[in-house]
Amino acid sequence: MVKKMHIKTMRYHLTPVKTAIIKKLTSFAEDMENSGNLANCLGLCRNKEPAYTENEQSQRAKEIQCTAALKEMSSRPPIWTGLRRQVPQTSCLSWCQPPLLSDLGPGQACEEFLELGARLWVAPSSFLPQGAVPFLVSATSGTTVPGAFDPLEAIADVCQHHGLWLHVDAAWGGSVLLSQTHRHLLAGIQRADSVAWNPHKLLCTSQQCSALLLRDTSNLLKRCHGSQASYLFQQDKFYHVALDRGDKVVQCGRRVDCLKLWLMWKAQGGQGLQRRVDQAFALARYLVEELKKREGFELVMEPEFVNVCFWFVPPSLQGKKESPDYSERLSKVAPILKERMVRKGSMMIGYQPHGTRSNFFRMVVANPALTRADMDFLLNQLEQLGQDL
Repeated sequence: MVKKMHIKTMRYHLTPVKTAIIKKLTSFAEDMENSGNLANCLGLCRNKEPAYTENEQSQRAKEIQCTAALKEMSSRPPIWTGLRRQVPQTSCLSWCQPPLLSDLGPGQACEEFLELGARLWVAPSSFLPQGAVPFLVSATSGTTVPGAFDPLEAIADVCQHHGLWLHVDAAWGGSVLLSQTHRHLLAGIQRADSVAWNPHKLLCTSQQCSALLLRDTSNLLKRCHGSQASYLFQQDKFYHVALDRGDKVVQCGRRVDCLKLWLMWKAQGGQGLQRRVDQAFALARYLVEELKKREGFELVMEPEFVNVCFWFVPPSLQGKKESPDYSERLSKVAPILKERMVRKGSMMIGYQPHGTRSNFFRMVVANPALTRADMDFLLNQLEQLGQDL
């Protein structure tokens, strides 16, 4: 008896679905070519010591040559850029994973965050005396904690001036493109060379579903990842072999992630998905306004996305911000409240410190089933759980 069945694909049968999704996603980035690829992974997953079959040896040799060329280009990892104004070290975790940078030479810091403005125009050349040659800038549209958006137009100007590859990490914020009201936050994304977008986040597509969109039209992904395995990708099939997209990604057998998004898009429609995004923004704004009305709640920053970051200041700490131990005591409040709400079974809300800021709550308003009543419940519960602190 078959207890469990995993549906996966390595063939062409769902290529029309994948092609339709790619065209739909790239249409929101306007000028980008419809040459992207729908990737089925959250980040690049890679073993430390991968095993290669005999058929893969020639491909590995090409990778080694490419690695050697990259190491010759730069004596240290590539130069990333981000915003200082809201501490950029909160972009997607996958960028900072050591395996992702292992082929670029031994690490130091995986990122160099550059101040935006006039300095950014001269920043790339300022690294040359140190022997580094920047070749890639990674901007972020929707950082994980504050939900910050980099100014893509300004960054694209710099990249164009210096001939740098511009990647936009829009894993969290990419779905804002579906909203006519809020898509201005990603103005300039059409100038990117590559874009990462996770529909399973804000759009709430079933996990996991991730897209990698490329401006490149030279079949770059296949040239980088293709192994030309003869037992999978025969060149004498009765249909056009370009339909075999499986040779473009690191995985082989995998779930049909693009089908989840396609089915949801068919069910909700473009207007339905736009309403979902707009509703999240509206609900986040409602929460912010209600926070401001209540004593004991303090915003960490004014949100520009659906991430609402705030402190609950219990009665014992209200009016004592100038006390020398205020920050230390405030930092203990969120962990205590988190334990209480979990033990009670009423809520689960994340908290974290951020730079020099003490622990605070981060309410991410993304679930389309949430209502204003849920926001009121959240605030009421925190007041009840923290009255004796």
